[in-house]
Amino acid sequence: MSKVDLSGSDHDEVELRVQRILDAIMGDASSVELDDLERTRESVRALITNPIEAICRMYGYKPFPPTTQRIDLGKVTIGSLVASLKDDHFAEFDSLVHLDSLASSQLNTSSGHTLNLVARKLVKANEAGTQSESMHVELINPEKDRQDANHCVCNFWIKKVDRESCDEWDLRDRVTAEAYQGQGVASEMLRFVESQLAKMAEETDRSQVMTVELAQVDVLFWLLKEGFVPATHEDEERIGRLLKGDDSLTIVSAPGEQDHSQKRQWYIFEKKEYFGIDGSPKPGIWDKAYFPKESFRIHLKKEIR
Repeated sequence: MSKVDLSGSDHDEVELRVQRILDAIMGDASSVELDDLERTRESVRALITNPIEAICRMYGYKPFPPTTQRIDLGKVTIGSLVASLKDDHFAEFDSLVHLDSLASSQLNTSSGHTLNLVARKLVKANEAGTQSESMHVELINPEKDRQDANHCVCNFWIKKVDRESCDEWDLRDRVTAEAYQGQGVASEMLRFVESQLAKMAEETDRSQVMTVELAQVDVLFWLLKEGFVPATHEDEERIGRLLKGDDSLTIVSAPGEQDHSQKRQWYIFEKKEYFGIDGSPKPGIWDKAYFPKESFRIHLKKEIR
């Protein structure tokens, strides 16, 4: 997670975000002692400029060291690629109605790697007779065997939810393989998805809104940095609790367990939901059907124009 540049206009943006967060977590600042207000302001500023370090200090959290050797990609630029594609990768889905190609292209990184970007929009028939639409975007390293954990650099799955006033796209999966993390790949993938939604907004004259439900600290701050905002007032309050170092919250990980070849790190829980009466994690807390519901969920959104 990179630090925010505090020079020039970035400094003004940081201060504006600091004030918004202060308003969300402190309410009427006129009733707050000046010293307390300034201490909180400095804490919030630290959280914005280097959020992961600040959160680690507040919650006594130490991230796991990398378990996979880093693969240096250098600079990866995706942009808003558009190309034709004929692909039967999803032919095993009997319920598939049709498959639209959004992009298929080779990308050359600054360190000499060649990656393949494949983006598809799927429309599937459901048992109820309705249709569901989703977007699947993959960045592939063809130098790695298909069975290799580093074959897929990054993977996004976004499911469409029809709303009366807009088309909502729920970012369900956003996975970057550990060997490629920290190189800005997910941000480039996100910009590509946003470029596709911007085209849809122009073609349909309907607002396109990206949403996400999460409980991971690093994903939260990444998306806030990318322009996402709390979806509701309740979500503002939940972020405020995290930023204030709420004693009823804890940040934990699952040692040795993997999810899509990722360590389950940085998850926020209410202590009462995570710990049993003996002070140890509740049995089965990291079961895939369990932890997403019991973790401290926060909803974010971003309107794409």
